[in-house]
Amino acid sequence: MAVDFNRVPLNDRNRREMFGSGNSKEKLQAKYNKLMQESYDLSTVNRKKSDLKRAEAEEIGRQLDELEKQA
Repeated sequence: MAVDFNRVPLNDRNRREMFGSGNSKEKLQAKYNKLMQESYDLSTVNRKKSDLKRAEAEEIGRQLDELEKQA
């Protein structure tokens, strides 16, 4: 059965499947944001884990800075 792509609506999920989920900068930014949120959430429960998440986020931040310098 042939698929008529003119009739298939392209929502965000379909676009990601067809074209990838974005460039590396967007992926790193999303990962950075996620790690910072996890760090914040852990800050009142487990300080050590919170600090580890923040350190991971800071490393991602350095990678983002390097990408911006290259651009």
